[in-house]
Amino acid sequence: MSRQRGQTSIELRKLIIKHTEDGKYVREISEIVKRSHSTVHDIIKRYKTNNQGENKPKKAHNKIFTEADEQYLVRKVKV
Repeated sequence: MSRQRGQTSIELRKLIIKHTEDGKYVREISEIVKRSHSTVHDIIKRYKTNNQGENKPKKAHNKIFTEADEQYLVRKVKV
């Protein structure tokens, strides 16, 4: 397993996309921005498929109980 650096900054992603549009190869870009070629490739792929250079919003966790279940439990606890 590899270590995680966190999220790549939006400025760096835009720079990677600009180099791609200028016709540079993934390995060339990875040497310029000092990131692995797989990271650069993933950013380019995400940009081409979703036309998105920014982070996707995180999804909320699914609720365990429905609204009715929560109301039922609250009533039972109060008794």
